[in-house]
Amino acid sequence: MNQSTPLAGADGCKTGWLCLLAESTNAPLTAFIAPTFQTLVDRLPQGGILAVDIPIGIPDCGPRQCDIEARRQLGPRRSSVFPAPIRAVLESPSYEQACATRQAIDGKRMSKQAFAITPKIREVDLVLRGGDVAGREVRECHPEVSFALWAGAPLSFAKKKVEGRAERAALIDAVWPGLRENLRRTLPRGAYATDDLHDAFAALWTAARICSGSALVLPAEPELDSAGLSMEIVA
Repeated sequence: MNQSTPLAGADGCKTGWLCLLAESTNAPLTAFIAPTFQTLVDRLPQGGILAVDIPIGIPDCGPRQCDIEARRQLGPRRSSVFPAPIRAVLESPSYEQACATRQAIDGKRMSKQAFAITPKIREVDLVLRGGDVAGREVRECHPEVSFALWAGAPLSFAKKKVEGRAERAALIDAVWPGLRENLRRTLPRGAYATDDLHDAFAALWTAARICSGSALVLPAEPELDSAGLSMEIVA
């Protein structure tokens, strides 16, 4: 691992993007909320690695292989990985229209969970296709896959349950003792949910694995979407 590589992990939240950033291996970890994805990327130093919990690489039809393999990895927690939307629905103004569009293309409706994050998917897609991340590596992760590898097995409880929050907090605190609570005191109240912070830590853990060359890539040989973006999940 390059000790000077900036590492960041990010998750979408209701006020934008919650990001954890370490400008080098030994640098103090900082947290901030960026109003846009472009703002987030601009704060990551050149040469940095960003793992973000958002679909990158959008299919024109059908499911992504990375989502299928991620569900297989998670076993009893596989429902936490829902199919990425197809590219044609990213501009749909309503859930009903998005479902009609997808039904016409591949014969399936889309999940409400997937539709809820289409604005953020579209935002990231536009930044990456616009080439505005020059000198920075941006990779898709899925926190539940990362937590499963971190713990050695899929976690037992959903992330919004009290027991699920405790499971994830224990993993985080073992690596960054005291830091999670310190960051909770510095971040603006009401701007994010507890699971957003936990997921950002899982993304940061993944960024470190990408940097060290030890990350799991699903699938092993990812396909590219029609915009040339890799359809993969890294953990």
